[in-house]
Amino acid sequence: MAPCGITTQPEGRRILEIEPDLQRGPASENDWNDLDEAVLTLYGLDETERIVVEDGLFRAHWQWQAGRRESIAPAGLNDMASYARAFLGTMDAWFSARNVRRMRAEIFDLPRDASLRVIRFVLEEHSGPSTLRTVPLEGRLADLLKRIGERLNVRIADPIASARELRAYGPNEVVVIKPSARRHWLGVSALEDADAVVVKSISGAAI
Repeated sequence: MAPCGITTQPEGRRILEIEPDLQRGPASENDWNDLDEAVLTLYGLDETERIVVEDGLFRAHWQWQAGRRESIAPAGLNDMASYARAFLGTMDAWFSARNVRRMRAEIFDLPRDASLRVIRFVLEEHSGPSTLRTVPLEGRLADLLKRIGERLNVRIADPIASARELRAYGPNEVVVIKPSARRHWLGVSALEDADAVVVKSISGAAI
């Protein structure tokens, strides 16, 4: 029997429509995605809350071998874009108070087998929503890291070797560098990284 009130909402009715398909046989990934979306909408979760819930489920899957394999698989451009959008969403909320600034995310299109992934966030003196684009790699990953290090006057190799990730700050920009494994580029990690940037900004130590 459906919980009281669930059939009075479109999302609740959608859950009841999906249920027979799940009971008839093995559910496809689309079936589970439809169910997740209906449940998240039914509970009225906002974008940030959805990120926390979805990434929490993904992290829970790491207990099984298949989940562990997925967590260490190289992050693709879609994963990077999801991370960047979550980061920008947090920053947009911060900028909305004055509505005179926004950010541009630049995702470097690195080879799948590259050991690291890199995103540059640039502060722009414009109102409106932040933007996102993919930037082709010029040369090798080592060349990119060298250019970043020289521009921001930071030694990249040492922090990456010890902490395995780095937020490098410069005038009006922050560059996020992490290992390529997907687990480092979850939306919930973007929320944490954006919060750290905001704290740095308040202290006057960053953008």
